[in-house]
Amino acid sequence: DSIRRGYEVYKQVCAACHGMKYVSYRELVGVSHTEAEAKQAASEIQVLDGPDDTGKMFLRPGKLFDRFPSPYPNEEAARAANNSALPPDLSVIVLARHGGEDYIFSLLTGYMEAPAGVVLADGMHFNPYFVSGSGSIGM
Repeated sequence: DSIRRGYEVYKQVCAACHGMKYVSYRELVGVSHTEAEAKQAASEIQVLDGPDDTGKMFLRPGKLFDRFPSPYPNEEAARAANNSALPPDLSVIVLARHGGEDYIFSLLTGYMEAPAGVVLADGMHFNPYFVSGSGSIGM
């Protein structure tokens, strides 16, 4: 159940800014979803594929072997939408951060009112677990 809830949180909250470019929908099967549920989840995305017989690229519904899409077409668009910060890909974030799961838990639950005297940029929220002391994840 907790893995399923984690997927739902990612889908509803995190996926707006963070991709998981190394995770395919088939990896949900037997972990958080049945095969039918994972196929349904994959089919909700559109994937650029091709070329077809005429040499044109086309969009198709996602399949189990497709990876989770990035919310941005490129790094520049991601930075433009996030106060110049590049939201990290979440595929291997637990392995990429010192403290692993504990760090992620602290980060996700650490948002609070900024202490007196701390000035935050527009769209930023105080979190003592960020090196900078702030992040753009909503509270």
